[in-house]
Amino acid sequence: MKETIQLATELNPSASRVVAIVDVTPTGRAVLEMFYDEEREYTSLDFATLDLSMLSMEEMLVELEGLDDTTVVLLISAYRDHEGTSYEFSEGLDKILEVSHTPIYHLYEHGLGDGLLGGKVISHRIQGQMAANMALAYFSGVPFESLAVIDESPNVVVIDHTVLKRYGLNQGALPDDVVLINEDLSVFEQNQKLIILISAILVVFLFIIFLLSWNLKSRSKLQKQALRNSDKLKKVNEKLEFTSYHDYLTGLYNRNYYEERMSALDLSGDPYLSIVLVDVNGLKLINDAFGHLAGDKSLIETARVLSKVFPTSEVARIGGDEFTVISIGLMEEEVLKRMKKVRKLTETIHIEGITLSVSIGYSMKANQYMPARELFTEAEDWMYREKLNQVPSNRSSIIETIITTINQKDVYSEIHSKKVSLLAEKIAKYMGLEERVVNEIRTAGLLHDIGKIIVPIEILKKEGPLTRAEYNEIKKHPEIGYRILNSVSELRKISEYVFSHHERYDGKGYPRGVKGLEIPLQARIISVADSIDAMLSDRLYRAKLPKDVCFAEIRNNRGAQFCPEVVDATIPHFNELYEIATSKKEV
Repeated sequence: MKETIQLATELNPSASRVVAIVDVTPTGRAVLEMFYDEEREYTSLDFATLDLSMLSMEEMLVELEGLDDTTVVLLISAYRDHEGTSYEFSEGLDKILEVSHTPIYHLYEHGLGDGLLGGKVISHRIQGQMAANMALAYFSGVPFESLAVIDESPNVVVIDHTVLKRYGLNQGALPDDVVLINEDLSVFEQNQKLIILISAILVVFLFIIFLLSWNLKSRSKLQKQALRNSDKLKKVNEKLEFTSYHDYLTGLYNRNYYEERMSALDLSGDPYLSIVLVDVNGLKLINDAFGHLAGDKSLIETARVLSKVFPTSEVARIGGDEFTVISIGLMEEEVLKRMKKVRKLTETIHIEGITLSVSIGYSMKANQYMPARELFTEAEDWMYREKLNQVPSNRSSIIETIITTINQKDVYSEIHSKKVSLLAEKIAKYMGLEERVVNEIRTAGLLHDIGKIIVPIEILKKEGPLTRAEYNEIKKHPEIGYRILNSVSELRKISEYVFSHHERYDGKGYPRGVKGLEIPLQARIISVADSIDAMLSDRLYRAKLPKDVCFAEIRNNRGAQFCPEVVDATIPHFNELYEIATSKKEV
């Protein structure tokens, strides 16, 4: 991921934005997290998505067609869209290439040669060949400690030369080890590998002659060096073996170890076998609101508690937020006692002001013939039943903490949100909307800036104009707010309004650039209320605007920034709205 983005910026130095095409598939979401992880590395770039979990294929293609050569486009996955329509890889790729005005980068070898530019690709075929060769060598009698160590990933930069030329990209910016496909080669270039191979054989042959002529003292020295290298190789292999069975973040066993252990348990017939399953509640919400470092800390603390409470058991992290504890010899009463202790200890841990919360399930082996995976299923069912009871309250608690954190960072935000809520409620009533819709608008107004939890406090409190990079940080808050609120079932409608409250009626807003009636009415109302309060409030970088200036801004931007229907309902009651916005009474 990182190398592909770096390559894209070197091929297109004028790029200021990276857009990832991604869908709702598990692979797509996992790679999307890696994509956003790189955002911290490339602070000069604006990271965004064309997310098929929220868009249909046609909507995504329309937005893609509007991108120019200042945008780098990375195809992660496009197998299924928001409407549930599935696409074969080649079908989705054809649609994307048909409308795109910029080259499409990709992280996998499939699709290269069909119009994708390429990138640093993952070759599962090469990885499989290398593993197979090592296995064949081992079973042919080569000692395990003598097997060659793979020092580097087999992934390589692969670029379609035809696409490179089509977009006029500078081939000189490519790395030396790039693999070019669809390239017209000279006779020398076509036989370059053979020539290098023959040269290498000659060099090796001369080297062997040289070694054979070496004296006994030199051979003895080489033998000692070989022994030292063997020791190093053994240590490296031991490290590889450790990392293949342990989680890099927590140090616990990983999914590979767990799968092998489950198969072994089916054969062992151990009595008093129990499986405890633990899931960290609200991890995605914590990641979205406070960043992945906070999420990582939640996982590390959970691992620490489980290792402390189950010191003689096998504790493994088997998923992003999921842990398992395999115990042999513990009676059911003892297992339940330790589960209770896990809950008690996690409740004492606070990360970014949020109490660490977990859901726990368990199962005991009923007889020696009961499959271990049946135990896992029973524990999982127990855990999910507990999660259904805990998650809603946990998520509500996290959202309350987020709001409190924002208000502590910026006192203006609390006052502003309350006034926007009240102003939006008034405008909705002027428009004669039903009470249910008015209540939705009041709630959305109160939560419309919840995504600002990600904005650094120095930007929120900056007294001068914002730089482009700082403004781009601010522009992320509608999408972050959507992701936070969308995780709570009761607030999913509200999340749509928060997502769209900075869209403009003429389509020049953000984050999606939708226009007119494509913007929910609730968001169009909040947009007007937000602007009125912003203009009539003292800000760090300017004093509040006069009443007539604010009135003129609302009236003159009818049909441009603001919805005509909302403006028409606002203008006759502007004096009342002005009194609300400028009131010094606590809202």
